[in-house]
Amino acid sequence: MKSIYIFPKEEKLCGKNNINLLYENGKRFTCFPLRITYTIFSFVDNPCLKILIWAPKSLFRRANQRNHLKRLIREAFRLNAPLIRDYVNANRLQINIAYNYIAKEQLSFTQVNKAVQKSIARIINENAANNT
Repeated sequence: MKSIYIFPKEEKLCGKNNINLLYENGKRFTCFPLRITYTIFSFVDNPCLKILIWAPKSLFRRANQRNHLKRLIREAFRLNAPLIRDYVNANRLQINIAYNYIAKEQLSFTQVNKAVQKSIARIINENAANNT
């Protein structure tokens, strides 16, 4: 039985060129405590969704704090990803998303989860508005 709440390796954005392309050409917006940067490529042969999660060392000096924040974001995305996965597959898109944690303190999972939900909805709505 295949679970819909997964975060496979194929969905992780990696590679210096891909990351640079995302930050140079991507659209940005903020859903506190996250800054989201994303790019959308239309009509691709292999529709996919790739994300990058980042917590800054300048704000959180200890690695265990950064890892905890990245774990929160990853879990929130994993739970909310079926919405955007369905949208990607239905419209044959490739979406690359970077989640940057910008709050100065560690916030709860519920706050991070709300921000991820809002970001996914906004990405879908902006792309749908641009295509009509």
